[in-house]
Amino acid sequence: MRRFEIGIQKAQESGLENDKIKMCISPFLGRWDDFLAREGNDIKDYQGNPIAGIYFAKLLQKRYLAEIEQGGYSFSHRPQIITASIRNTNHIQHLLGADIFAIPPTVLSSAEFALLPIEKRTTDEPVADELLARLLENELFARSMKDMISFEEGGLTLYEIDHHPLVVEGNFKFIQPYKELLELIEKVLTSGFTLP
Repeated sequence: MRRFEIGIQKAQESGLENDKIKMCISPFLGRWDDFLAREGNDIKDYQGNPIAGIYFAKLLQKRYLAEIEQGGYSFSHRPQIITASIRNTNHIQHLLGADIFAIPPTVLSSAEFALLPIEKRTTDEPVADELLARLLENELFARSMKDMISFEEGGLTLYEIDHHPLVVEGNFKFIQPYKELLELIEKVLTSGFTLP
C-alpha cells in the first residue's frame, strides 16, 4: 500500500467519504534548480535555463498518469499536479497542461508572461535523454523519484523524506512567515492598538 493510500484509509476510518478526498502532488521547480546548483550540478538546457525542476515535474506527472491509466488508484479523483516554486516563464512554458500553477505576482505581471504561447500542451513533451542522465547522476534526485512504500528498490525511507533538504528548506520558508505573523499579531494586541 502506498503512502497516500494509507492516508486515505485513515481518513475513511475517521468517517470521511471517499469521494470527498482529493490528493495533490506539488513539485517545487525552483527549489530543485537551487539545490542542484548548490551541489555543483547546475544542469541547463540548450538555451541556458535550469531544467532540474521542470524535468522532475514532467517525470512525476508521467508516472502518476501512467498509474491512473493502469487503475492504480482506489478513489474517484485523480491526483492534481500543483506546480510550485515557479521562478520564471520558462518553468510555465515547459509545463503547460499541469493542473494548477502557483505563480508568484512578479512572474504573473511580467511582460514575458503576457507573451507566453499557450496553444499547445507541453507538459507531456519528452525530456532530453542526455540531460536526464546527467540529472540522475545526483543520488538524491534519482532516489526522490522513487517510493519505498511502492517497493521500489533504492527509494527514500519516510525518515529520509522528512529530512530531505527540499522538505526542510520548504518547511522553513512556510513556517518562518507564520511565526512572523504571530509575532506581529502579539505585538499589536499587547500594544493596546484598536481598530477604528
